[in-house]
Amino acid sequence: MKKILFTALVGLCACGMSLAQGELDAFRLSSTDMTGTARGQAMGGAFGALGGDATGVAINPAGLGVYRSSEVSSTLDYSAIHTKSDEAKSSTATFNFNNISYVGYFPIYGESLRTVNFGFAYNRVKNFERKYFAHGSNIPGSISDFIANSASENSLIIDLAYHGWIVDEDPSGNGYTGLFHDETTSPDLELSEKGSIVNYDFSLGFNLLDQWYFGGTLTVSDIFYQSSIYYTEGFQKGGYINWDTYNNETRGSGYQLKLGAIWRPIDELRLGIAFHSPTWTTLTHYYDAATKANYMYADGTLINQDNHRTFDPNDYYLSSPQRWIFSGAYIFGSKAIFSLDYEIKNYAQMKLRDIYYYPLEEDNRVVKRDYAPSSTLRAGLEYRFTSRFSGRLGYSWVQQPYTEKYREAEEIFPDFYGTDFSYEIGGDKQYFTAGLGYRISPEVSLDLAVVYRTQNGKYYYYPNPYDDLSTAELHNFASIKNTAFTTLLTFGYKF
Repeated sequence: MKKILFTALVGLCACGMSLAQGELDAFRLSSTDMTGTARGQAMGGAFGALGGDATGVAINPAGLGVYRSSEVSSTLDYSAIHTKSDEAKSSTATFNFNNISYVGYFPIYGESLRTVNFGFAYNRVKNFERKYFAHGSNIPGSISDFIANSASENSLIIDLAYHGWIVDEDPSGNGYTGLFHDETTSPDLELSEKGSIVNYDFSLGFNLLDQWYFGGTLTVSDIFYQSSIYYTEGFQKGGYINWDTYNNETRGSGYQLKLGAIWRPIDELRLGIAFHSPTWTTLTHYYDAATKANYMYADGTLINQDNHRTFDPNDYYLSSPQRWIFSGAYIFGSKAIFSLDYEIKNYAQMKLRDIYYYPLEEDNRVVKRDYAPSSTLRAGLEYRFTSRFSGRLGYSWVQQPYTEKYREAEEIFPDFYGTDFSYEIGGDKQYFTAGLGYRISPEVSLDLAVVYRTQNGKYYYYPNPYDDLSTAELHNFASIKNTAFTTLLTFGYKF
């Protein structure tokens, strides 16, 4: 390799550079978790047609019109989050206020309009907390091949890799080449994530004739995501390289509109429909990245090089997909309730725009190529053992929104923006839920729920860097299982 020393010294400087965003960021910030009160989550989140609970109002704002009194409630949750890969296991735990809500009940006593209710709620709809470790072995080739093959000559990533002595100029003068084609590598990856998406809901609900219920919500979102990813390749012949992305951070805010209706044709049956507009968000993305190379050439030359870059913050706009929720519930007198929700959300509708609000056409084309509609099914059952004591069970299935080719990672890989080339292709999520409810008095209630979430998937160290796609069989991924066990406690007071 013919490198001049002063170019390496230049690479040590912290130079301001800017990077764009991509489809992985869009999906991460457009998907949400199950949320709400202990009662709502114990019933699998299937509350779209029931109302009378903060979970139901968040799904279908028409549920606000069902209230017959004012109420305040607060939910605490403790989550134990586990990630297990082929050869490693990691855990983390969080304790949060998951939901705080207030409902103001205002009877009208009109001939048709019976009540006008106002509600405010704080809902944590996404928890990014996770730690993950993975180790691979005997993988031919290197991440340097992917970097060299996928980036243009003027790429900021190439600048980082070139001055970090991870890629070199191609002898033919056409682009760059990876330095470790003949190496067999053992990669190690450590991922740490934290942050959340929090919604502040301002809702208005109406009761007409105790038969029709309508509602609307203005949602303001607060977004914070941060990750640190440390990737190391150890070479069978000796030496190693690091490719690290730390302080990968996104901050922003957004707003959304929700509309809903519930129809009670008979006392026992309720049918609901709700529409959630896209969430229109303004985001700022920050990056810091570093490389380290420690290896020896055949001629005995020792390379021991560090390189660091701080990239300029990047501002952009994201709109998430719209959602439709169709719900039904049947009430068996004073003894039992069965409810069912079906939700459709088309992730191909995600849209990215630059700071001047112009569509990022290539990014949006890739989103349409790789993402598809996602269905969610929620079912819940509540049985009242006595007038004060209830038991609940629930289940929820969330389909992942990938196209088949993208999901199988055989022909299509994600387009990357930034310095983190690892990515996850997750399977469908499942939630198994249960809970108990106790009404201490007509005004005071206490609800307990447990939620078990499970999801299998693959975590790729980097995409296949070779033209021959059969090399996908090199198993450049770790099979992972994400699980979380959450305990929730909700205190409610009616007045």
